[in-house]
Amino acid sequence: MKAVDLAEVEYFVAQHIGEFHQARLKSLAHLSLKSLLRRKNPYLLKAKNLEQAGDFVEALLQAHQLKRNCLVTSWSG
Repeated sequence: MKAVDLAEVEYFVAQHIGEFHQARLKSLAHLSLKSLLRRKNPYLLKAKNLEQAGDFVEALLQAHQLKRNCLVTSWSG
């Protein structure tokens, strides 16, 4: 396996960090609770013992962001 040049990594990150965060912000701007609820299984969240509405919404948003991070990572890799 080829050794990673940290200077190249730093340069790549510096060049693309703005795109990454803009994509995340755009995704959140177009997100609605209705679309989140359509995609997620509320019974799974209940099994995680999330009883407060705020905890439920926070868990949905975290799952959405995690999915976005996985998509970005697989796209850039």
